[in-house]
Amino acid sequence: MDKINWPRFPSLTTLFIMAPIGKIPSSSLDSDHISNLESLSVQEFVCDQGTWPTSPMPKLKSLNLRSTLSLNNQNASCIAWQNLPALKAINIQGYDLNIPEFKSHMPSALAVQVK
Repeated sequence: MDKINWPRFPSLTTLFIMAPIGKIPSSSLDSDHISNLESLSVQEFVCDQGTWPTSPMPKLKSLNLRSTLSLNNQNASCIAWQNLPALKAINIQGYDLNIPEFKSHMPSALAVQVK
């Protein structure tokens, strides 16, 4: 995925990215420039850096990750939950996750939503 010039979208509050034939690396979602997002949906999100988001996203309330490739735990384990303080809803579909391990890193209010 090419780098997106995020500063061109300063008032963006909702973002949906689909990659039906590829993967969306976490490094392409520059949290420094998308901190106004309230809702984020990504198909085929994969961790390609240590943690994501690398800076706080204080307004993000909803996160939806979907995979048709049955991506594993490693592909969603970089999420820095402490940088998503307003997150109220999470939806993860199609990932081959070790649910207990994945939930153990989440705030308890979010962990109860993961089944």
